[in-house]
Amino acid sequence: MTVPESASTIFMGPGPDGPVPPSLPAGLADERFAANVRDLRESQGKSQADVARLMAEHGWPYHPQTVQRIEAGHRKVSVGEAEALARILGTTVDRLTFPGPAAKAAGLLDAHLGRARESWAQIGEAAKALLIARVALTRTLADVEAAGFHDSAQIRALSQQAREILETAIPERAVDAARQDHERQFPADAGGAP
Repeated sequence: MTVPESASTIFMGPGPDGPVPPSLPAGLADERFAANVRDLRESQGKSQADVARLMAEHGWPYHPQTVQRIEAGHRKVSVGEAEALARILGTTVDRLTFPGPAAKAAGLLDAHLGRARESWAQIGEAAKALLIARVALTRTLADVEAAGFHDSAQIRALSQQAREILETAIPERAVDAARQDHERQFPADAGGAP
């Protein structure tokens, strides 16, 4: 199963060139846009003055009253303004026209999708770092053993620890250990975790 790039595809129908937004009755998209701008702004703790200032920084001479009129549905916005508002609010223009619950669901899905992708990348980087460390440890252990430091108790103890780590510290075992730890901490998730 392929994970979609954007959770917004869930709320769209198929089209010949990709997902197509569903048709909306005249005015409904504007109403949803206004409500979603207000809801997102408020959920982020931004005032209308904050949004106006940020829009001005993006080249749109807004005042707090402009934002108030947009949120009340008394002023329509151009495509450029919609794109700037979406950027400021950390979303996309299409999500600003979703129904309230759908916009929230898309935002949650997209946030968790982003966290999953970021975690996946972190695991990959950590696995590479572990493999590099294993190579360095293997070479160092071989050099130490070849140098004949067998008289040193500290070297013998560290060499033994190195051999034990080389037997156990592999990426697959690290993932298994993390999964087992997660299942101990969150037993209810154990059945649903892939």
